Amino acid sequence: MGLSGGVVEAMIDNEELLIGGDVVLKINGSTVTGDRRAHRLLFSNIARSNAGGTVHCTVLRSGKIVELSLKIPQSISTSRAARPQ
Repeated sequence: MGLSGGVVEAMIDNEELLIGGDVVLKINGSTVTGDRRAHRLLFSNIARSNAGGTVHCTVLRSGKIVELSLKIPQSISTSRAARPQ
């Protein structure tokens, strides 16, 4: 079981986003805030993690809190879609 992405397209602050998926609450025990700078810091920490390592996420999915352990692939994609804005 991995993260569930958004499926509904929405325009928020002139930015096209997909909404409706998991809401990430914590990554490796660190709370994710609404601040974009905090998001960048957390996701850059994940990107620096060892390939094959594990990232622990707490998400809100369908009204329930779910704990996930996500394995980092051997080859981490650095495509625009994989990087936070």
